[in-house]
Amino acid sequence: MTKAFAYRQTEIGELTNEGVYIGRLADKNGKKRDYFAAPTDAQDENGERLSLTFNQAAAYAKKATYLDHNDWVVPTSCRDKNGAPDVLNAICYNKGKGAFKDTFDDKTYETAFYWSSSSGLSDSTARVQNLCTRAQHIAGKPFDFYVRLVRSLPA
Repeated sequence: MTKAFAYRQTEIGELTNEGVYIGRLADKNGKKRDYFAAPTDAQDENGERLSLTFNQAAAYAKKATYLDHNDWVVPTSCRDKNGAPDVLNAICYNKGKGAFKDTFDDKTYETAFYWSSSSGLSDSTARVQNLCTRAQHIAGKPFDFYVRLVRSLPA
């Protein structure tokens, strides 16, 4: 059973035991959850940031452990077809706050693309977001982009 996050005026960008607080977001039915991001992008065993295909990002999420939690997933985007909130966009707009500050390579257009788990226009595409321009795009799943994993708890 998953416990609810003890909400105590947690600031967006604050590093908690659950992850870096993204905020309380609602799905299309109004059900709210508290969302947290991993403190870093996906990394290899040497601490180097990984550029991954869509399928590699999903596989990385299944094995990832941050802050003693292993329930990390690739974030949703653009209120996906299942009605999930746009978690990747929330990260994008809060990337300069608290523990998020200076943890993204978002200075140039080419290095600032991040995967979401949300579908694109076909089974071979998915939504991505450029954290430099804040624009969301659709990309082929074989392309390499970065990923910042997230988890959520009932509000």
